[in-house]
Formats: sequence, structure tokens, C-alpha cells
Amino acid sequence: MPQGWVEATLGDATHPIIQIKPKDEPQRQFDYVDIGCIDNSKFEIVDKKTFMGIGAPSRARRVIATDDVLFSTVRTYLKNIAKVPPEYDGALTSTGITVLRANEVSEAGYLFAYVTSATFVESISKSQDGTMYPAVTDKDVLGHTIPLPPLAEQKRIVAKLDALGEQSDAARAALDRIPVLVAELKRRSLALELHGLIFGLDTEEGLSIADIASTIFDGPFGSNLKTADYSETGDRVIRLENIGHLEFFPEKRTYISPKKFELLRRHELATNDILFSSFIADEIRVCRLPDLAGERAINKADCFCIRVDKSKALPRFIELVLASPQAYYHFEHAVHGATRPRINSKQMRSLRFNLPPLEEQREIVTRIETAFAEIDRLAVAAAAAREKLDRLDRAVLAKAFRGELVPQDPNDEPASALLQRINAEREATKKPKAKTKRKTARKRKTP
Repeated sequence: MPQGWVEATLGDATHPIIQIKPKDEPQRQFDYVDIGCIDNSKFEIVDKKTFMGIGAPSRARRVIATDDVLFSTVRTYLKNIAKVPPEYDGALTSTGITVLRANEVSEAGYLFAYVTSATFVESISKSQDGTMYPAVTDKDVLGHTIPLPPLAEQKRIVAKLDALGEQSDAARAALDRIPVLVAELKRRSLALELHGLIFGLDTEEGLSIADIASTIFDGPFGSNLKTADYSETGDRVIRLENIGHLEFFPEKRTYISPKKFELLRRHELATNDILFSSFIADEIRVCRLPDLAGERAINKADCFCIRVDKSKALPRFIELVLASPQAYYHFEHAVHGATRPRINSKQMRSLRFNLPPLEEQREIVTRIETAFAEIDRLAVAAAAAREKLDRLDRAVLAKAFRGELVPQDPNDEPASALLQRINAEREATKKPKAKTKRKTARKRKTP
């Protein structure tokens, strides 16, 4: 322990909490904060519930105040923790939440920083009991030890953590914008490389998708393929959930029996077939089918399959054409349907574009993939920086609780002296226990 610090329990550092029974005031309206009102990614209360006393949940008992620290005792590893802002002063919380109210020896911000730390959460989680709803008790939380600096040093620690936290939050927000930036850069790369090649739907210029395909087909509709036809194993069904923007999602698996597959054989897919979702929302979902390692597959309804005539075009080139912002512009203006905007097979087939020779197609594909690789490296670096930032936050907290974050001041009143004084005051104000007369059992006389 650094000079002036003391090891105490959270119970030593907090005030006891008032509990009430809302049903004793049946016509009074109460605000209520439970575990569902806490955003555990931000450690904030983001919502509240209201009820009349007569309809109060049985666990709504504890009165909370500004700067109280709420710590959910259920599944503690989920870190449902928050500090109470002024607008929730006087609300109730559940008996499944331990309320930590700083007393004269502790600073609320210091308690909050400590119980959100990985050290505390990992330690308290070892005390959980129960299988369906693993939980700890108030006694477990309040009995947990905490390194307690002098009160003045706690305030310096909190001020430093707040300043570093603002910088960390700003960096995190910037890094969290990287995936959006990556997607935008890829869209711009596509638009730049394919500039002037795509003419649209209502034109006679260039070639259409139908002109460069050896075959185009949709998946089976309606009674031809029902939910009841799906099985645990068998042959694959490629559905909308498998199709992303220039990405195939192989982990999403649906099967039909080999017998059913034979009935639907005309919908069989092949490696490098282009899969195109008929639903046009924020972006076009189109990808090529990868090698399925010997598995057979059909496509489902609304998953158009385009099998490119390779003597005319490269499948990758056509995939990129269909994924381009220019294609999105033309398809977006052709969609129909209010709830699920889609295009039909005829509209997809009608997209017309200028088809360069195969060698030029290869060159365009190479330039786009080179640009994509550079952009992906940016995304990987950002993800690594995000992980380092999270580790840095944990390291800063660890330094704070070792007394290494801010300088100690020998003039600060030691935490032990303050704690002793508070404990002495508590003892002095304790009410003496009422004496009870010991009852003695009378011997029954036998007749």
C-alpha cells in the first residue's frame, strides 16, 4: 500500500441505503431503474420505468440518490454498472442491484472507477452462485476489499481518470468511424474505376447482364420449397442471409434432403456463380459463390443466380459492376414494394454497361482489388488500435489503484485516520440494544 492508503471494505466506504415498500403508498408514482435500464457498454442509465405504488414490482425497494453507484449482482461479468445522474435522484432500484453511496472516507467517482475495473469484476464474479441466474449478494459486494487512498488523493485520481477518459473516448469514437470510412472508400474506388462504363436500365447502349450470361435463374418459389422441406443435414440451400455486399457468409447453413434436391436440380449452383439479392436497401448485396468443397447447393427465391459466359466476361468483373454505386443508383430508382423494396429478374437482367475486352477487365479488377487491399489494411490497423485502446484503459485503472497515476501528498490526511474517526462516530451513535428477559420454561407437574 502507498503511504496514507488503507485496505478497507466497500461496506466501510459506503453509507447504508434506505429501503421502502412502495405498496404502502399505493397512489404515489415511482420512477424505477432496473438492470434493463442500464447500458453496460457506456456504464450509464439510459431509461427508467414508472409505476404506481399499488403496481410496484416486488423487488423495487431501494431509494437511490445522485452519484450513487449501482452494481447489478446478477451475472456480474456483464458489468451492468452505472453512476446515478441528478435526473434519477429519488428513484427506486431493485434489490438485485447493490447501491454504493460514498461516505466521508470515499469519493463517488473513485468507487465507480473501482467497481467498473476488470480487477474487481473478475474477482467478484468468482463468488457467483447459481446456474440459471448466477449472482452474488450484497454481502459479497460490501465485503469486498478496496485500496483506499486519502480522500484528497481520491479526488485527484478521479480528475485524472476523467481527463484521460475524455481523450480515450475521443480516440474510440474516431476508431469506431473507421468501418464506415472503409465502406465509403471502397464505394469510391468502385465508382472511380467503373466511371463511364454503366449506362442504366432504360437504354440501348452497350450490353446487358443477360447478354453476357450463359444462364440466369431465380430460386424455387412458394410450395416448391417450404419451411417443412428443410432438414438437419443434406444439400445446401443458399438464402438471402448468405449474400452480403461482395461477401458470402458460409456459416449460415440451411439444408434439404438429397431427394428434395433432385426435384429442384434445375436450380443447382456452381462455383463462381454470381448471387444477387433482389432486395435493394442501403447497398446492393451481391457476391460470388465460393467452392463449397463438394457440397451441392440450390438458391432460394429472391436470390438471383447469374452464370457468366467466361468467353465474354470475368465473373469478378461482373460482380464488381453489379456492386458499384452506379448500379445501385439505377436499381434504387427501379425498386417496387413499400415494406421490402425489391427489383425483379427482368430489371436485373436489363442493366446495361460497356464491356471492355477480357484483358482490360482483368486490369480493372486488379486495380480495384489492390485498392481494396490497401483499404482493408487500414481497417485491420484500426481494429488493432481499438484493442490496444481498451487494454490501455484497463492499464490506466490498474495504475490508479496501485497509487501510480497521480503523485502522493504527505500532507493529505491518511485514509486510515479518517476511517478510524468515522468508525468511532458510528459506534458512538449506535443505539443500545434493548434488553430482553430470558424466558424459562416451567416444568409441568405430572399427576
